[in-house]
Amino acid sequence: MGDSKRVLNERILAADLTTSESQAVELILNNVDKAVFFSATQVADMCGLSPTSITRIVQKLGYQKYSDFKKEIELLYREQITPKDMFDNFLNSGIKSEVIQQSIQQDYENLRAMEDNLDEDTLKAVAEKIAKADKVFIIGMFGSEIVVKSLEFYCWRLGKEHECFTGIGLSKKFIFSDAEPGDVLIAISNQRILKEIMESVEFANENGIMTITITDNFTNPLANKADYALVAPVKGKVFDYTHTATLALVDILCNMIASEMKDEVREKLRESRVTKSDDLFCV
Repeated sequence: MGDSKRVLNERILAADLTTSESQAVELILNNVDKAVFFSATQVADMCGLSPTSITRIVQKLGYQKYSDFKKEIELLYREQITPKDMFDNFLNSGIKSEVIQQSIQQDYENLRAMEDNLDEDTLKAVAEKIAKADKVFIIGMFGSEIVVKSLEFYCWRLGKEHECFTGIGLSKKFIFSDAEPGDVLIAISNQRILKEIMESVEFANENGIMTITITDNFTNPLANKADYALVAPVKGKVFDYTHTATLALVDILCNMIASEMKDEVREKLRESRVTKSDDLFCV
């Protein structure tokens, strides 16, 4: 168990909480990925309580003010999403023989959550913006580069002009690129949100470039900065994030883009069909 989780459990056991207060604390701890980005007022709304009630709860837990409790929540959040801590928790769980079942179960849960978060109107609007864009810029760092590569492939298949930036320094590359109004920026980042991704989105917003983010949570800063946010959880089970739901979301989005660009896509596919391919395929 992580240090923050242990500290919180000790405080909860020592506190004289009412039933409704205990339920509120349980709700917060079960939704740390949301609560970490919320203000005290937003947490109160999530729990169905008043801000005064939340202040009373955190004081019962031994914190002087809500900001002190928030710092503990931030530490707990980091412990839950850091690959090393995830792997340590897995090794300490004593159920290492269930890697296959746990991994598949987590992917199912992420896929279900992705489906629940899908809004057809938003997805259609995003597909239309990308289809009509002069050029598509795609950015992501580290683990998210898997998703960048997937989008890059689909843009090529769709015949959509695009450019990708990955790795440290991508914000400078994007800022000094030829991006301009009429283009679209697709920014990919999850959980703690990388500063370079945020800087790129802020630059795009300031310069009239449409911004679309693919992230794991509607409450995080990146989702709130972009013109459109598409959400797919990346919660891992054993040692790192899993992008199964995110890649499924990309497949859905690109199928919708293709339906918006049907004439262009048909021509692109016709051209690829008539190219000589005897040397490429067995059949």
